[in-house]
Amino acid sequence: MDLEILSTDSEGFPRRAVIRVFIDWLRDGHPEVLADPEQFVSRAIQAVDRDLDWEVKVSGLELAKVFAAQMSGRLGLSDCPYAADSSPASQAARRLKLLEAFCRVKLFEFLFGALYDCDRPVVLKACEILLAVKSKICKDSRLEESSLELGSTSQQREEKQREELILPVGERISQDPECLILFLETTDLEGLQRSLDRSSDHLEKSPQSLLQDILSAAGNTEDNEADCY
Repeated sequence: MDLEILSTDSEGFPRRAVIRVFIDWLRDGHPEVLADPEQFVSRAIQAVDRDLDWEVKVSGLELAKVFAAQMSGRLGLSDCPYAADSSPASQAARRLKLLEAFCRVKLFEFLFGALYDCDRPVVLKACEILLAVKSKICKDSRLEESSLELGSTSQQREEKQREELILPVGERISQDPECLILFLETTDLEGLQRSLDRSSDHLEKSPQSLLQDILSAAGNTEDNEADCY
């Protein structure tokens, strides 16, 4: 069974391949998914949550993103103000149903945990998904920029924002729709995303930087320069 590979295989490549297959299954409506989409997603993201491979986690977050988008569409949460039934009461009821579905699959526990991951691509992906969810379920997702302490560095601001987001989030909040709405409305996810975008990535993309990393790992820059082409 593919879920067993994701949970138990010691090699990273098969686990990465499996989660990509799961994403395709969810998008295409594979029979194993259609039988119970929520259970399928819940079991998959719980397995991903225990995985130490950042590529597996990013793909797991993509699975969560697809599920969130599908559930939003299924419940008719449209951005169009002229939707068939866009009355405030109807939209509020649909947002509550959406949150309840997310709570059943433990989606927020997964996303909040990913926000505190040590790998920046994982954090960025989780932040992106939470912002998309926030735009669907919160009346006003555009918050005023929080005031930043004078003299603080970009890294200090990023760490402070991440701590402010993560520390209050316990299991009770992750499973309580009302608390979740309040939490999403009052936290500066936009600020965290800006901070992450400004700061350097966990792996710089320039060839020169990659060469420097290779030479540094080798332990002697001068002796190894000629070998790095």
